[in-house]
Amino acid sequence: MGEGSIRTAKLSAARAQAFRQNFLWQSAASFKLGSPLYGTLLAQAADLLGTGGMLDQVLGPWQGIPASDLPALRWAGALHFLALSGQAPLLARHYPSCAGTPDFSVIWDAIDGLSHQHLDFIQDFMKSPPQTNEVQRSALIVPALHYLAAAMMPARAPTIELLEIGASAGLNQYPDRVAIDFGSFELGSNHPAIRLKAKWYGPALAQADFSIVARSGCDLNPIDIASTQGALRLQSYIWPDQLDRLARLRQAIDALAYDPPQLSQSPASQWLTDRLQQAQSADIRLIFHSYVWIYLPPAERAAIVQAITYAAERTNAGRQLAWLRLEDDEAGHQHLMTVTTWPGGVTRVLAHGSPHGQWLHWRDFDNQLLKTNLNE
Repeated sequence: MGEGSIRTAKLSAARAQAFRQNFLWQSAASFKLGSPLYGTLLAQAADLLGTGGMLDQVLGPWQGIPASDLPALRWAGALHFLALSGQAPLLARHYPSCAGTPDFSVIWDAIDGLSHQHLDFIQDFMKSPPQTNEVQRSALIVPALHYLAAAMMPARAPTIELLEIGASAGLNQYPDRVAIDFGSFELGSNHPAIRLKAKWYGPALAQADFSIVARSGCDLNPIDIASTQGALRLQSYIWPDQLDRLARLRQAIDALAYDPPQLSQSPASQWLTDRLQQAQSADIRLIFHSYVWIYLPPAERAAIVQAITYAAERTNAGRQLAWLRLEDDEAGHQHLMTVTTWPGGVTRVLAHGSPHGQWLHWRDFDNQLLKTNLNE
């Protein structure tokens, strides 16, 4: 696979094995989630780890935890960025996102040459976690807002303030501008900027009236969709053979460019604490996040819970609070949409669904009550 001309790079046996396990896990996940290109590429990469080749040299300085910090996707994202930006024409020939066709008999020659030429860039790119900002997840967020508007204020159309932590580029902060075709029914805006399709399992959900009067978010490394580099970085984390996902992302970037998200560069706990201390003007203040919790250290999670708990103590019937999260369950077997509402502190599972938002099973647990104490 083009290893002959590469200078030797040392990677300890233990470190190489840890990387290998992550690459193989991500390979299996890629096959399962519909990316045979990454499934094959990452499996081949796993075979090269620990051989002293170019991949060892790329990964050697990386300081993250292979089991949890997604080195395979960081590395693959760097290569895809170079292909999309026109800096890697030989690799682009193998990526459908660049109108190419994969040829695994020669793709590693392109990767090896690219890694030599852009080693510093790849290693720098890998310092940041993947930020797909999956637009299709709005197919889960939109139903949640319609449910919450009807459940929390059934007598009138509430105003809602959105606070998103780990927002990436903030593309899921516009549920009032999205329409989703669920097959048996539609939900969302009558004049959408973004149109999505998803499979729905369970009883249909009624359309509710609400208005979003404020939206904002934070991220450690927010992405500016109005910049060429920002837009390319977002696209680079889409798997190159998943053209439908790429098309949706580009649609969202184009549709929202006139009114880009308001994002702050900040740790989530610090930003959220500041925002929750400000006077609430909307009927419902909704904190939400999608596939963020796994990246947060325990101390940061605890600080977020503390900020929300303190704000919850000040809620009343006229100014309500909700916390919506799309995250893996603790065992990692299901992707749950869970919400806690105040006053009352009631937590319910609304649905489980695809991590990329292609389907959801609404009220799969019949709105099973989970717990009322966030610190339990």
